[in-house]
Amino acid sequence: MATPAPLLLAENFVQALACCPPGFSPAGPYPTNAPALNFEKLYRPSALNSFQFIALTGLIMSAGAHLLLHFFWPQSLPAGFVWLYVCWVAFYVFGTLRNYFGKPGEGHHHHH
Repeated sequence: MATPAPLLLAENFVQALACCPPGFSPAGPYPTNAPALNFEKLYRPSALNSFQFIALTGLIMSAGAHLLLHFFWPQSLPAGFVWLYVCWVAFYVFGTLRNYFGKPGEGHHHHH
């Protein structure tokens, strides 16, 4: 009687793993003891990078300008003003991704 296909595949997989180098994981090359994401990089001011800080400042300033225009000069609110918020959020998301997945040992470089 022939071996069922799923069992044959499982046996081939186990045989393939036997020839792999030590430390190989079929789940990928990622270490299993990787640290969890540090969510303080989203809200703690000292953990924000430049992109995140600029985006938050821009968001606050845009909201302040929006309130001033809305209450004191409602007829002068530009048509696309709401798109500023989308831009600031996108800038913040870009900064967050760079903060989480950037090279941690790179440090801050300031060119004068």
